[in-house]
Amino acid sequence: MKFTHALFLAVSLQISALPSARAEPEVALPDLSSLVRPEVLSILERAQRAEREGNMDEALRAYQEAHQRNDCAAVTVELALAELRAGFTVTGARHLRYGILVAALPLSKRSPQYLTQKLVDAKRTIGTLLVRTNIDKASLDVDGAFRWEYPDMAEIYVTPDEEHKITATREGYWTSHTTAKVGAGETKDVLLAMEPQVMQKIVNLPTRVAANVSSRPSEAPTWPKTLMIASGVGLGVSLGVGIAGYVVRDDALKQGDLEAQAVGSGMMIGGGMGLGLSVMGLVVGIAFTPPPPPPIITISPDVSKNHVGLGMQGTW
Repeated sequence: MKFTHALFLAVSLQISALPSARAEPEVALPDLSSLVRPEVLSILERAQRAEREGNMDEALRAYQEAHQRNDCAAVTVELALAELRAGFTVTGARHLRYGILVAALPLSKRSPQYLTQKLVDAKRTIGTLLVRTNIDKASLDVDGAFRWEYPDMAEIYVTPDEEHKITATREGYWTSHTTAKVGAGETKDVLLAMEPQVMQKIVNLPTRVAANVSSRPSEAPTWPKTLMIASGVGLGVSLGVGIAGYVVRDDALKQGDLEAQAVGSGMMIGGGMGLGLSVMGLVVGIAFTPPPPPPIITISPDVSKNHVGLGMQGTW
């Protein structure tokens, strides 16, 4: 009976010890001597000692110092894990994801399964935004602090149940803004549409400046108009003389008066010649009559009252 109890107790202890054997130590620093410089390694060891002594603030400062001096996947991962242990889940998840993405996981000296599980656990307590843009290489700014540049989509971790402002910028495009709120453990899609900029240049003038773009034309000659008036009068007189001559000649033919016939024929000939000359005068007058002068146009740039715009006004 005692042997059975002892065997049962031994098996139970072995089973309970299996998860601890598979799990990696939380604070223990892996051997990074082959990945980081000696001075950076000493900073990481100092951070580990401070954490074991319960001085988490000092430990985080040391981890951040090491990260600034040697920004590689191994140091980034250790900083992320320390931030997660200290309760800074959002920044820890961001650093952990960055450390996973920038280099092959074996370089971190932590197993891929361990790091992935840590990120999954962190995402249960924070919000995840899947930010998409319609252009490549847009720079994303969350709450004015965190920036991320990604071709098409960025997975960004934020504090849950709070309103977050997301801004997308890229040179040559209008800045796009939006806000989003997401709960703990939730993922929300955010689409930012960006449009190309149309560059405009505004010229500010200190005072009004007037500029004439056309001047009054020179005086046109008056003789074509006089010739047309004279030709019109001559045309009327010639028609009258010609008609009168026709009537006189017709009556003379009926009466057999040769002298009257000669007078009527002369009047008809004179009227025809006058008619021809009058028509020629009208044609010449029309041909040499100049077109009407263009209107006088004055366009003046006019500065707006607030001196930020330029308008145009004109008189005709």
